[in-house]
Amino acid sequence: MAGSRPKSGPTMHDVAAAAGVSQATVSLVLNSASGSRFSEDTRRRVRDAVDRLGYRTNAHAKVLRDGVAGMIGFIGDTVATTPFAGAIIEGAQQRAWEDGLLLLAVNTGGDKDLEAASLDAMLSYKVAGVVYAAMYHRELDVPEALAGVRSVVLNSQDRAGRLPSVAPD
Repeated sequence: MAGSRPKSGPTMHDVAAAAGVSQATVSLVLNSASGSRFSEDTRRRVRDAVDRLGYRTNAHAKVLRDGVAGMIGFIGDTVATTPFAGAIIEGAQQRAWEDGLLLLAVNTGGDKDLEAASLDAMLSYKVAGVVYAAMYHRELDVPEALAGVRSVVLNSQDRAGRLPSVAPD
């Protein structure tokens, strides 16, 4: 059909109708808004409607509201190919998860264009922070763009000394 868009899935209005509550109630329950008090029955009805309908929150709207995405970026040169890569990435992922965040990892293979494009995309998505990792310990010329977001250099040091570094013994 020309001019019509396929429906992208159930909306918050759909969840509200299925749960017998207002859209505002659905929003407050799903966002665990501080100061909002709802009975356990109301919370259960909202969660059940979400599950039954397959509702997913809009990540873009959350970024607009909160100012950051629920992700941390991990950019490595060839760190993902090292013998300890699994432990490095798993440790970063575990720490991110402890803060309720997911890890978005990119292995650039040393390609500076891919690194720049990856960092630009991560910053556009408003990641909560960036881990900038290198395969072996050395001083790095860290991209200027990292100065605008919480960042740490892993397994190396920022030559300019602007960012904190973490390196194994």
